[in-house]
Amino acid sequence: MSALEVVDGAQWGQAVAAERLEPRDALGRLILHHTAIPDPALAAGDLAAETAYMKRIERLHLDRGWAAVGYHFVIMPSGRVYSGRPPSAIGAHAHGNNEDSIGIALAGDFERERPNPAAIGSLRGLAEHLAPTGRPLPLIAHGDLTPTACPGRLLRIALDPAAGATAPRV
Repeated sequence: MSALEVVDGAQWGQAVAAERLEPRDALGRLILHHTAIPDPALAAGDLAAETAYMKRIERLHLDRGWAAVGYHFVIMPSGRVYSGRPPSAIGAHAHGNNEDSIGIALAGDFERERPNPAAIGSLRGLAEHLAPTGRPLPLIAHGDLTPTACPGRLLRIALDPAAGATAPRV
């Protein structure tokens, strides 16, 4: 991921997993989320604000009883990619759909705000990097798997303006 700026768990102060994380099956798809938590402090691209945001996401997930951050990656509006759960582990991001997927969330509420182009660029780069054979993996909206607005209407439109309400394409 040389073109992407990745902040690993050690850099943002990620807690040690509360229990052993189960290994993920062969990667078959990427599941797209939004955090649904807007934070105006992220607009400036400040590393300290982004780190605090990741700690907030981690706390919310730990408070739900999860062993670690549920997402494998969180992409900030700046385009920085934050590592969450190890990609080799089963995530906790799309109930019943985690065994063969990697969960990627963009920070923000895309029912109310448009995603930043830098974040969209990083999503595309990350999706390309994660493709094990260089062949694109399906990128599936969380809301196409379960009844939720996630990843937000405006993120869907940003990825495929003609679709708007269908699964995103990278």
